[in-house]
Amino acid sequence: GDMMFYQLRIFPNIDGVRFKGAIHETIDKEFLDQKCITLEFKDIIIDHTGYHDRDTVLKKIERNIAIAKEQLKRDPNDPSLLFHIARTLAGLDRYKEAIEYLERIRNDNRCIKKGDKLFLFSRIYQANYHIKLKEFKKAKDILMELERYFPYSPILKFFIGLVYYHLKNFSKTIFYLQESLRGKISVSLFPWNLNQIHFNQLFILGMASLNLDHKEKAEHYLLKSTEIPYKDRVRAYEELGKLYLKEGKFKEALEFLKKAIDEGGKKDYNFSNLALAYQKIGRYNKAIRYFNEALKLNPKRLEALLNLSHLYYEKRDLSKAEKLFKKALKQSPTLIDPHLALSDIYYRLGRYEDLIEECDKLLEILDIDEDFEINHITDISHVYHVIAKRLREMQRYDLSLMAYMVSLIINPDNDLIDEIISFSKSHNKLELILRKIEDILSFHKNIFSSNK
Repeated sequence: GDMMFYQLRIFPNIDGVRFKGAIHETIDKEFLDQKCITLEFKDIIIDHTGYHDRDTVLKKIERNIAIAKEQLKRDPNDPSLLFHIARTLAGLDRYKEAIEYLERIRNDNRCIKKGDKLFLFSRIYQANYHIKLKEFKKAKDILMELERYFPYSPILKFFIGLVYYHLKNFSKTIFYLQESLRGKISVSLFPWNLNQIHFNQLFILGMASLNLDHKEKAEHYLLKSTEIPYKDRVRAYEELGKLYLKEGKFKEALEFLKKAIDEGGKKDYNFSNLALAYQKIGRYNKAIRYFNEALKLNPKRLEALLNLSHLYYEKRDLSKAEKLFKKALKQSPTLIDPHLALSDIYYRLGRYEDLIEECDKLLEILDIDEDFEINHITDISHVYHVIAKRLREMQRYDLSLMAYMVSLIINPDNDLIDEIISFSKSHNKLELILRKIEDILSFHKNIFSSNK
């Protein structure tokens, strides 16, 4: 995005006026002061192009570094030149070198005046470069020292909030970012991407609120951040999509996940979340399409594999479901969900040896060391009943219900149905479980009819 800052670009054409500096040349302000010419800030915007092609930018940066270092030989402690060299090095991601040059400004008596803007901004830039290097404590030390001298600076408050976010102190993140919003971060003599800063003020407030489980505040700030015309707002769309998905607001989730994808967020996790939202509102064909999109981008996207497996299972495409559940288990062999689903599939297909193998794997994963007497296939129902109870003890209630349903399909016993209904009522799953019981009874009725 665009950096914005004030520069002296319009001046009287009089004898003696001249540019000063080897790079980033500016009109000599001392001469203007001598002539009693005052500076005025105007809202004229000059677009300085030529910085959009990476190769061209890199050549300019290398050229500027060479010129600046040569100039520095004449005045090794020129604060303005040191600042420009540091920023130029940072443009090449050479943050450690940039920090060394900024340290020289800090130790220069000409710039040590605590009210000096160059002192303030050079230290903020230095802290920001420490953040880029993930040296958060060093950044924090610089910023907290600055706060003593510049207690009302909104740009300083913003960076303190930013570093506290990286340190996972979300309460202080919120405090400082809200303080930064009370002031006004606007165009100054120092280059900033203002849209980036204004976006991050709101976006990070939203994320910090999410981490503190303040969902309404998080939603408010994330929505506000999407109004800022900055490229990273795709991240806000993603986070809103995930938030609405968790809150059961599936239509809103669809809206923001689509926006994320449309604005460049064609990522496997976005397609997977979009598919899940479609699955939740019963649009299974759309869900299948987008789960497959996610898996094209990342064949190892586990939740996409599992959700797509369950969708195929619900559509009774048992062959595709089996294949995908097995893929998921290759990635994570101790997952309980696929083993239970495969148990159900193998019983429906009459593949009892495979069913017994899945049963043995579950006993091993859950560390159930018990001898079971198996004289008939229906005896395996008891084993899955034991598995269901173990999962219930572990408070893994959804998996426990899955195990109960496997037990029921193997042996549809009335007492077991009563137990499952009672359990599902206590966990608000009655409607879903009644549909599954009906499906199992219908399955057995069809088998009975076929045998008859």
